[in-house]
Amino acid sequence: MIKPYASIILPIIDRAETMKQAVPHGLNQSCADIELLIACSGATTDVLSVAHKFAEADNRVHVLDLPASPVRTTTARATALSRARSDRIFILQDDDIWGPKHVETLGGMLEESDFASSLTLAATLSGQLVAWPCAFNSHRYRQGYKNGSPKLIYEAHYAFRRSTYERLNIRWENLSGKGLARHLLDCFVIAGSSVRWSSTDEPTAISLNSPPRVLFSIAQRASEMAKLGQRVSQLDTFADLPRTANFVTCFVRLLQSGHIERSEDLEAALSQTGITISSTSIEECADKLCVSLDDGQVRSLTAAFKLHNGQRVDLETAALICLDLIENYEAYELNFHTMNALFLSCYDEEEIASILLLAIKRERNVHRKAYALLALSHLCLQHQDIAAAREYANEASVQSQLVVQSTPTVSAALAIAENRMADVRAILEPVIMKSIATPAQYLQLFEALTVLGERAAARRVYDHFLTVHPSSPLRSEIEKTIN
Repeated sequence: MIKPYASIILPIIDRAETMKQAVPHGLNQSCADIELLIACSGATTDVLSVAHKFAEADNRVHVLDLPASPVRTTTARATALSRARSDRIFILQDDDIWGPKHVETLGGMLEESDFASSLTLAATLSGQLVAWPCAFNSHRYRQGYKNGSPKLIYEAHYAFRRSTYERLNIRWENLSGKGLARHLLDCFVIAGSSVRWSSTDEPTAISLNSPPRVLFSIAQRASEMAKLGQRVSQLDTFADLPRTANFVTCFVRLLQSGHIERSEDLEAALSQTGITISSTSIEECADKLCVSLDDGQVRSLTAAFKLHNGQRVDLETAALICLDLIENYEAYELNFHTMNALFLSCYDEEEIASILLLAIKRERNVHRKAYALLALSHLCLQHQDIAAAREYANEASVQSQLVVQSTPTVSAALAIAENRMADVRAILEPVIMKSIATPAQYLQLFEALTVLGERAAARRVYDHFLTVHPSSPLRSEIEKTIN
């Protein structure tokens, strides 16, 4: 049997509605010589039904009806990988959007490499795109990643050789805790010079990360995918997407992680991340990526860099970037602390509140307004101004109930301040049961259950906490609450 040019693996358990939209992204590629392995890991009847309909309509689709994996889709992925007929491996998540040249672009890069990556593009709840060119082709970038800098790339943005996966003995099926993408990247980076890398700043896919949407219904996630897919389809080319994207958030994360050594020059700082900026061309510059940004994007990066170095910028400029930092694209919580850490070296809290109010006044997107209003509510709670915190939280609900639903910490903290413990329970229990709660949120829920006199429920949540955060420094404080 002739081997296909590329093998695409789609791991799936229970999201038939999003899978319906993802599969066409894998099949409608400029490179048609592919196979799509739908790895059903203890999947629901609906998922299996949809998968088999795709297989009946297109002989490139193969359904693997596999038992549930011990940890999400670990074993199912490994099984699909072992059955893949191509050495070029792509992972298609059921909630990601691929451009039509995704396989062609990354597949071509794999001709001379073991790992190929394109520009990271991740969608926020407001529809904003967060971007970063993860330059794994740069030794310095890989070293920074190895030393603990944040993972800014997702499975939608890379492809790899199966033979390299096997040579490095990665074995997804043995994972019990670490994420699959992180584990694969770690193994590839640790292997050093035996792995060949290639990167491009060309966009080929959009990631809709699950954590910010973990409290969404499947219908909500499918609706968001459909809207974003429609928006993308109206573009002349997928390459147009980065022109309006936010590069500030990832840059600030790299600055705050210590990946970038202190520097007085923006170009020198960016060079440490494996990129250089240009307003005229997109091309590889030695081991760096030459990234084309418009003047506004460069101004935003410049302002963030100045703030990180303790230099004030005018409030108008600060307002332009504060919402980009607050709106979280990969976690379900308000990213207030990232913004606060950047701004507090230059402004006092009263000025930060003024920056947020100015951002709200300028912003037209209701979801981004809601994030800023929740940040103001959070700021007021820190100063025990409960009335103002309630006012801003109510206005956030008016602007976007979706954002308030997906950002439970502020709502829970406000409910505690107002002694509405039953509401605290209603807000936090769904988060706890999704295993995405922070230790502080567990503590909030314990306190609420204790006030409500439900000590048995508090004990059950504590047992759950131990499985998720076994070594948290808040463990002793939580034990005091329930004992």
